[in-house]
Amino acid sequence: MSDARGGPNLSADEGDITFVETTPADDLINGRSPRSPTHWTVRPWWLAALVLAVLAAGICVGYVFGRHASKAASGAPTPTPAGSVLAELPQLQNTGSVCSVQPPRTRRLTLGLQVLNSGGAPLQIIDVQGVFPIGGLRMAAAAIGHCNDPGVPVGGNWVAAGGTAWLRVTVDVLMGCPAPAPVQFRVEYTGGGAPTSVTLAAFPDLGSVTYSGC
Repeated sequence: MSDARGGPNLSADEGDITFVETTPADDLINGRSPRSPTHWTVRPWWLAALVLAVLAAGICVGYVFGRHASKAASGAPTPTPAGSVLAELPQLQNTGSVCSVQPPRTRRLTLGLQVLNSGGAPLQIIDVQGVFPIGGLRMAAAAIGHCNDPGVPVGGNWVAAGGTAWLRVTVDVLMGCPAPAPVQFRVEYTGGGAPTSVTLAAFPDLGSVTYSGC
């Protein structure tokens, strides 16, 4: 049905929205009848349900991706790849093994500490010094080797990756009994680059060390 102006009629039927498409006069082809009007009917409640479903799906997808991104951001930091510069830096650590001996007829002590190269590259020992937090001792000499071995000079000795070595210092005892004195080792070394140093705890005190003055 057309209104007085000849335009298409838009009608509502029980809450439905009906669209009517007609063929304009300019589109008529000679010898053919004009095509029949095409009707599309959309119920308002069905359209609203479709919109709500699309919104709900979008919210669910955003929530899932948001949780995934949050977990990725809060996860453990990425470990240093093997073979990188940081992974290959040598690291000198205390194994916990120590030794001691008092040279005969002296007021000296030889104190030793075993160290481990836990890095992935060999390192070269440059220097070893004793550190005495409360005093009472004085550095006399340093060497590479167990307390009961002859020992060799410190400078230029290498420790392989994963290998161990004994470092030792000989000290003059300046007190009647060195039992309360703690001892640390400050070790300077290089892994092929700039020298670095580390201070390692060796003896919390010398109470367990045999000494003739005690």
